[in-house]
Amino acid sequence: MMTSIENIITEKKYPKILLLFGEEEFLLEEAYEKILRFFISEDKSYSESEIKDAEVHSQSDIINSCNIFPFISKRRVVTVNNFEKLFSGRISKKTEQSSPFANYLKSPQDTTILILKANIKKLNGLSSAFESKTNKAKAEKIINSSGFPYHTILTKYDWIEFPKIWENQLPSWVIRRFKSKSKNITPEAASMLVMYTNPNLRDLNSEIDKILLFVADRKEITSDDINFLIGENRDYNVYELQKSIGKRDLALSLKILENMLATDRKEMLIMTVLINYFTALFKLIEESVLNPDRYKLAASLGVNPMFVSEYLATLKLYSPDEIERAFQALTEADAILKSTSTDSLYIMQKMLIRIMDKK
Repeated sequence: MMTSIENIITEKKYPKILLLFGEEEFLLEEAYEKILRFFISEDKSYSESEIKDAEVHSQSDIINSCNIFPFISKRRVVTVNNFEKLFSGRISKKTEQSSPFANYLKSPQDTTILILKANIKKLNGLSSAFESKTNKAKAEKIINSSGFPYHTILTKYDWIEFPKIWENQLPSWVIRRFKSKSKNITPEAASMLVMYTNPNLRDLNSEIDKILLFVADRKEITSDDINFLIGENRDYNVYELQKSIGKRDLALSLKILENMLATDRKEMLIMTVLINYFTALFKLIEESVLNPDRYKLAASLGVNPMFVSEYLATLKLYSPDEIERAFQALTEADAILKSTSTDSLYIMQKMLIRIMDKK
């Protein structure tokens, strides 16, 4: 039965078996993490979770894990990566009948949520055919020819497909992505973002998260924002500058700054990004001690969880006193830039040297 992440969460469904498949690995992994966090947060004693890989574990290993009763929590979550590897090639009727998985499909464990992650080429396009009013026959054909164990899973249990997002569809995906974050991006800016970024969802999403950090409470994203934050040169933009400062690489930071100011003099926007960056680092000093969970840290800082490890790595290179001195260097440079005609490149070069100077 076709379902969705939203349906599982809003209706508080606990599917006994959930198949996640499709060509867009990024969307699949994102959905999996979201579902897993939901299952864990709903179970106040925390769900017991186990991950198996079909490349190294047999059907019996996986089913044995599924049949284990939870010790403390109400349910266990068993995840199987590369599920398609268990059933590659032609499956005979005899093999199907003797399969441990076949028996489990007849009567799944009530206290187990089994999540199957797979890339199954013969099922590509199932969701679009399933949703189409004029293409139901195609959906039925895909399901009927899917074979064991997919036919049973698709007809009796829950499944979600993550179909390929083609390059010409990426600007529309970007617009929808920003809308889901309560932001609006112009079609021109969306196309520009796709043009300046590698044409895959993982890289695009990383850039979107950076843009969201920059615009903060502002609702509209324009082509000017994309030009400033990413630009045609991926090596010389404000987030590469932030990353090099985080790694305490003074030579690279000075080089990026010089190239940025040579093409577009947006000193105050650069200052805003860097001040926000060190504000997040300062907050992380205490937060990382109180709560090591990266998702909760990300929520507290207002950043994507993928950036937390990068921020924590920076804290190993800067002491609390050095972060405080960096704030002082930033605020002083900010005040000078706003009140003098002195060359901005010189002022900001001195600022970077002060930030990364080990006294």
